[in-house]
Amino acid sequence: EGAAPPPAHSAYHNLCSLAPQGAEHVDESLGDLAVLESIQMPKSEEEAAEDKPPVKKGRKLIRREESSKSNAQSDTEGETGIKAAQAKRAAKEALNAKCHPMTDETTREFNATLLPRRNLFFQLPVYTIAFCGLFGMCMASILFPARLESSITNLAPLIRQADRRNYLSKAICHLARELAMNDGLSRMQQDEIASALRLVIDQMVLTDRAIRLGDALQIESGADTISPEHNSIMYDNGCPWRDDPTGCEIGPRPGLGSKGLFVIFVDFLETAEVLLSRYAPQGWQYTESFMQNSTAASLYGYETVTMNTTRYEEIMMDNDLAFLLMQFDGDLSRGLEMLQSIFMDMKESIMVRLHSDNRVFYAAYISMTVCCFYLFLFRSTVSIALDQSRRVRKFVDMLPAHVLTKEECADVFKFFTQGQGHGEGDEEEHDREDEDGDGEHGGDDSKGGGGG
Repeated sequence: EGAAPPPAHSAYHNLCSLAPQGAEHVDESLGDLAVLESIQMPKSEEEAAEDKPPVKKGRKLIRREESSKSNAQSDTEGETGIKAAQAKRAAKEALNAKCHPMTDETTREFNATLLPRRNLFFQLPVYTIAFCGLFGMCMASILFPARLESSITNLAPLIRQADRRNYLSKAICHLARELAMNDGLSRMQQDEIASALRLVIDQMVLTDRAIRLGDALQIESGADTISPEHNSIMYDNGCPWRDDPTGCEIGPRPGLGSKGLFVIFVDFLETAEVLLSRYAPQGWQYTESFMQNSTAASLYGYETVTMNTTRYEEIMMDNDLAFLLMQFDGDLSRGLEMLQSIFMDMKESIMVRLHSDNRVFYAAYISMTVCCFYLFLFRSTVSIALDQSRRVRKFVDMLPAHVLTKEECADVFKFFTQGQGHGEGDEEEHDREDEDGDGEHGGDDSKGGGGG
């Protein structure tokens, strides 16, 4: 008993002595030798520590393992239950559709029954009328002020031509004086002065006719039809353009100033025609050479500039020329400037009306949007919808869910979620969430049980 055990390699030498019996016996013996060595060789301390079973595990580790096992088992049971519930639900829906088919007539009757009970704020005509009112007010805020567009577009050329008429009257006075003096101060020949005067008189007549009557020079409506103040100054007796309207006498034309601006204007044009025929050279012909740029020789080809006082005294004895020259800054010029100010006042009044109308309609549109649509319609609809959701939630809370099966709960869930995009996949996901919730509650119970 006290003898030492034989070494392990002695068995190998004993087996090798059996080699003559055949190679196959040697291989089998080698396998047996490996088994014997694994039994007889002592294990290291680390291997022994790994193979040694744990004496005691912690409670948390035990609970975690039990929870994972229960969750895996519940997942497997949950998938099986979901598939069974889906199959049962599909069969039930098919049987219900077959036994109680929903016809179009039944649907119409059902909708007709619910329609009178629907709240006013959920009616389609209410929102249709509200949106039409908002859209109409928006269009009115744009289109109503736009009615003045024609007046604005008509006043622009009217004001421009009124300024031009005043300029042409002064040009007639200047050219008539130069034609009568013929002293070279205008740097034009006498026939060129006569041609320029002829052109200005014709433009004056055309401009005045367009201003008063319209339909010319981009003026659609003349001042005679759109401005009573223009008509009062132009055609009524008196001289309101003067500082003292009581004295309207014009020296060379006694009694002419009190007959209105139009009479003075007509007499002014007739006087210009008379002076053109009186002082124009004999046999002159109209030429446009005065429209060309002046050369340096014609402008600066002189040494001194003197005034022919003799000629000036002679022409001032002419009442027609004296009357014409007085209108350069006299009654005609002041009257035409007064008409220009009237047209400018018309433009300002139209712009004020346009902005005022635009502000009023835009304020009405904003007020209608905020008060009528948002505060009254939108907020009332949202409040009623929230009240309905609270009532539905209260009704669902009253359902005896604790006595319903999983399939019946799924039917209730489907009733409240149909038409909201919940398909079969969403129902499966909901069922999985229910199963996951059951597993988690089970894990919590196990934890609670372990703790107890």
